[in-house]
Amino acid sequence: MPVTRPSLAPTHGGDRRPAARLRIDSAQRAVVSWLASVFRVRQTLRVDDVRYKERTRTPLRRSLGRHGEGEKIYDVRFPGPDAPAPMAIHATRHRVFADLAPCSRAESIGVLRPLIRPGWRVFEVGCATGGGSALLSELVGPSGGVVSVGTDRESIRYARRRYRRANLGFELGGIETLDGETDGAFDAVIAHRAPEPGTGGEDADLKELWRVVAPGGLLACRSTQSGDTSAPVETTEMRVRTTCRDAEIDHARSPDREITWVLARRPSDRSDPD
Repeated sequence: MPVTRPSLAPTHGGDRRPAARLRIDSAQRAVVSWLASVFRVRQTLRVDDVRYKERTRTPLRRSLGRHGEGEKIYDVRFPGPDAPAPMAIHATRHRVFADLAPCSRAESIGVLRPLIRPGWRVFEVGCATGGGSALLSELVGPSGGVVSVGTDRESIRYARRRYRRANLGFELGGIETLDGETDGAFDAVIAHRAPEPGTGGEDADLKELWRVVAPGGLLACRSTQSGDTSAPVETTEMRVRTTCRDAEIDHARSPDREITWVLARRPSDRSDPD
């Protein structure tokens, strides 16, 4: 039973669907999902002409719930005459696909929206399935570029197929992928989770992230006060202050304060005009 789900990602112009239309579409999806669960029908969802076909009839929320299997598998077909090969994806509690469920990466990047400038070159570490990366590519525009890295092979494989854009690239790996990059190579470096204390190389990792921030550029390390396992704000800020000694430190927070970024801006090399 085909279901069309609208994309909530902003267009290059920043337009969004009217709130009333979104409420109607959401209600329609809820009804269709309920009917499918009652009659045990496998659904095919379509988002931006990407088709997701369920392999099982159990709804995603139930599959990932406390008493569920812990994953739900979809067969994905991508649009276009030169479309990438179809693939199977495994949605889990920790592998979230923005087309299927609310994406924390996209929500987190949304908090940084006022800080990202068109034309910037951005390095993102911990990109997951690419929902936040796609938003970053919108913010920097066609004159900018985003390099996003993650350590989950399936997530990177999916992101490369789902978000095919000239200004967006995905690589498998972590901070070590910066080897060979020149100092100050990026206008912004975004770490969805700052290197954690006790991992043995967290200080060196944070220094490496700071090394590639350009003069006048920004390092953003995700932290939080509650809600996930990221380091507390105070811990993240202390480590950023220690590593980025010449930086101006600030914060960016979501309205509910559930999401907090610790920001370090590198001073510009240019002298202020008289």
